[in-house]
Amino acid sequence: MQPIDVVKQYFEAFIRKDIPGMSRLIHDDYHFTGPAMEVQGKTQMEQVMEAFPFIAEDKDVELSGNGNVVVRRLNWHVKAPFEAVIPMCEWLVVENGKIRSSNLYYDTGKFPEEFLKQMKAGQAA
Repeated sequence: MQPIDVVKQYFEAFIRKDIPGMSRLIHDDYHFTGPAMEVQGKTQMEQVMEAFPFIAEDKDVELSGNGNVVVRRLNWHVKAPFEAVIPMCEWLVVENGKIRSSNLYYDTGKFPEEFLKQMKAGQAA
């Protein structure tokens, strides 16, 4: 499977909140970095996704790949626990058919301040 296909399958599972489906595409030593949190390892990713508080829809998704790197750009339409449209860009590295790392970029100013504080403290996600 090509890296771009791994990323597509991962986000199809993400949209369905299919944690086992997501987990099978994540490397054991997975590392996620974003403006509001950091996740180290597949187990921690599963825990974060179990508590993921958002109801949202990905729109205007664009994927591009170069070797084992896939870049995903989208507008994330959050419906709950608040409403916002958040442009995002994510840089993913795929190794041996599994996502090894992900760096997510977005403007934290789109989040309510109190919610962002909870996320950074590990209470909202």
